[in-house]
Amino acid sequence: MKKRLAVLVVVLFLIAGVVYESLKWGKKSVAPVSAAITAIPIGASFIFESNKTYPLWKGLSQNSLIWKDLLGTETVAELNGNMHYLDSLVSGEPKMRAMVEAQPIFISAHANGMQHFDYLFICALPGDAAAKTLQDYMQSVSAKGSLTSTQYDGITEYCLKIPGKSDFYYSVYDGIFIGSLKSEIVQESLRQQESPEKVSLMGMPLFVKALKATSNEAPAKLFIRYQFINDVLTSFTGKEANSLLSSVPDFAQWTAVEISTEMNEVMMNGFTVTDSTGMQYLELFSGQNPQTTGVPSVVPANTSFMACFELSDSKTFIKDYKRYLGLHRRMPKHNEWLAQVEKNYGINPEKNFYPWLDNEIALVITEPSDTTLQNDTYALIGTRDTKEAINTLGKMADTIFGDQEKHFETYKFMGHDIHYIGLDNMLPNLLGGAFEPMKRTYYTAIDKFIVFANSGEALQMFINRYESGATLEKDSYYQSFTRDHIENGAGVYIYNNVALSPMLYEQYLDKPYADAIKKHTDITRKFQAVEAQFTYMQGMFYTNVYFKRNPDYKKQAGALWQMALDTTLAAPPCWVTDYKTKYQYVMAEDKADNIYLISNTGHIQWEKQVDGKIMGPVQQLDGLKNGKLQYLFTTERNIYIVDRNGKDVYGYPVSIPSKATANASLFDYDGKRNYRIAVPCGDGKIRMYDNTGKSIKDWKPEETDGLVKCPLQYMNIDDEGFIIAVDDKGKVYTYDRKGKSKLDFTKRLPANISSFYITKAKTLKETYLMACDSTGVVYQLSLTDFLNRTQYLPEGIHRPAFAPVDLEGKGQTDMVFFVKYDVYAYSPDKKQIFHYTMHDSLRNNIMSYTFPDGKTRIGGVATKPGKIYMLDEKGDMCPGFPLQGSYPFSIGDMNNDGQLYLLTAIGNSVYVYSLP
Repeated sequence: MKKRLAVLVVVLFLIAGVVYESLKWGKKSVAPVSAAITAIPIGASFIFESNKTYPLWKGLSQNSLIWKDLLGTETVAELNGNMHYLDSLVSGEPKMRAMVEAQPIFISAHANGMQHFDYLFICALPGDAAAKTLQDYMQSVSAKGSLTSTQYDGITEYCLKIPGKSDFYYSVYDGIFIGSLKSEIVQESLRQQESPEKVSLMGMPLFVKALKATSNEAPAKLFIRYQFINDVLTSFTGKEANSLLSSVPDFAQWTAVEISTEMNEVMMNGFTVTDSTGMQYLELFSGQNPQTTGVPSVVPANTSFMACFELSDSKTFIKDYKRYLGLHRRMPKHNEWLAQVEKNYGINPEKNFYPWLDNEIALVITEPSDTTLQNDTYALIGTRDTKEAINTLGKMADTIFGDQEKHFETYKFMGHDIHYIGLDNMLPNLLGGAFEPMKRTYYTAIDKFIVFANSGEALQMFINRYESGATLEKDSYYQSFTRDHIENGAGVYIYNNVALSPMLYEQYLDKPYADAIKKHTDITRKFQAVEAQFTYMQGMFYTNVYFKRNPDYKKQAGALWQMALDTTLAAPPCWVTDYKTKYQYVMAEDKADNIYLISNTGHIQWEKQVDGKIMGPVQQLDGLKNGKLQYLFTTERNIYIVDRNGKDVYGYPVSIPSKATANASLFDYDGKRNYRIAVPCGDGKIRMYDNTGKSIKDWKPEETDGLVKCPLQYMNIDDEGFIIAVDDKGKVYTYDRKGKSKLDFTKRLPANISSFYITKAKTLKETYLMACDSTGVVYQLSLTDFLNRTQYLPEGIHRPAFAPVDLEGKGQTDMVFFVKYDVYAYSPDKKQIFHYTMHDSLRNNIMSYTFPDGKTRIGGVATKPGKIYMLDEKGDMCPGFPLQGSYPFSIGDMNNDGQLYLLTAIGNSVYVYSLP
């Protein structure tokens, strides 16, 4: 494919050169444009017409930032190189810069019978001297290669060979240049022109109708023939797209659009034609007046794909749709499905669905959480009366469930009732193949729509975004996208947010193309969106296609998936790594002491009962030294290690003789996976175990004076190891690997701290333990027992939360504080970096995360309204925040692809948000 694309541009310039030479030396007569079109075989999938090839290329390469972005991909970089190569070939002729203003060049695509397609290049040659001029020019181009000829039905066909390039075949017939990388395509064109019937595209009324709707002044045009377009599409798509592509040939007959470009935009405007038999799907909207879509007012701002079908008369639409099914011989299958449902349940789905349908139908895919798209796909059906629709669907559900023991119980989420109809594949059977992804029938009412989803959890995500006001209509980027180039009304409106769609493309594209997009995600993120509108007018459908590049586009944080547990969470969920997939999974615990492992797609892998609340984040180890990671967590009474299937590792759980006072710490002193697990206990002892659950016999530290309520920490300075503990009186203890005291401290950290920090350096003198007291004074205690106290905050502030972070990623330790509604940040020299005041009171904890740019974001939770805040290194609110959440959160690369996700919870539900 890459070679064919590269040669495409090469041939454009070859043809341009030939035509220029013919204009320069031959007669000035010009063959009519239609003459060149007649040489295009009628089986063309699409036709590109370039009226000003050289200026078009120059404008694209020099002015289009879209093209410059695409130069970062291998394919476009090769195309660009070939263009410059051809540019150098013609640069010696001054007049060549103004080449071919009079003659268009046509490029058509044709199936080759192997699920691939080939290009054909067509151009009318002016003047009687064209043939000789052609040969002279081709001979000069082939100076480093060869030019050979063969005969086909008495017509000479040439083969141009250039080292490093694909062979190029061409012929001239009746003043028309015909060329391709495949000899068979050239010969097909010659056969068509020699046929007695004189078959050509100009003999097809609908093509002529589309052609006449375009302007002769357009620099470039594109013609799409839907009957054969799958010949092209299947070259790029995988098997998963087959069901969707099967209906594309029935969409319309021809689309003809004029193409224009700006720095950050591509615009295509023209018309789409259908026949009057009702055989094309788009024809269903010829009897419908254009409508302004209301779908963006409801769907989430992180909508990746949206196909909206607007109706002014739903009864006529349903009538025409059934006729359409009949013309394509699909009605028997549809009736068979209806009969089977009526036989099984005694109901007619059509009578329970069509009557309340109003003026909009839409298929929506939000930013994918996985390549199955099952929990990201929704159907929205506009209704005249939502109460009537809910009642009718409810009666239908009750009839289907009957007296089944496992009858679905409707439940309420954020004021919306979530229902379920036990009739799979109902929407595809009632609305057509476009709704094939809608397998299940969970539904709720939102505004004037009935929203269907494949799961109740998916509906909860949808409702969450709607109730938080994070809808597409309110998104400032969507507003700017639609402001100038999108018509107010249409029959069909299709929208795709490119930046949110790499995983969507992965589902449907053939692997090489999916991999290329994944590889160049940084480029994909610069392309905001593309849309297409089809609006009926004057016997055709006005067609508007708009593509926008927006390097300033910031992907909004959005809920990716949600998983409801049996009861309210007992502790914040945390990320863990699944060693097989390398993905980040979620471990969570509810108040019934059930531990859950949840996959990166939101599915519970296992559930396990433990003996109490987990005391801190889950840690991981390779206890068997075979690359298979296990999960370590601690309750007051036990230390657990379980494998990826939730099974206890040999020797665990370990019963702790005295209640643990802090989360166990995991040490791997030398990086050799000889693990040690240290846990402070209520009897003043610090106990140590190995990865098999055995106590370390030679670990014999003295009892601490107070209770150690912070997890122990380990560090190595100048090849000397230190295990550090701090008790609730502020006393600091340092141990060697056997529990022997190493350093004596006369100074102390503040009493009753919940955490302490270590700023590690090369020497003991430069290494500090840091903590903050209740008045906001920061203690910095060196390992040489030097204590420094610094007051950063204004006087009168009590019980601030504190964390030392490197905000700018410059290697300095900045001081960050939370004080109810306020966030303060100071540099080490006490200069204020920022002060941000929240609308909500924050909990007494700080979350900080270093992002790939090396800079740190600061996060906090406002429990009462259930909001999560995150500030950047300058103290500005991050895009998309605040988010809904009432538990401390964590951030991870869930799918191991560079995209970051935020993990939190609300009530009994785990939430995963994608971050900008």
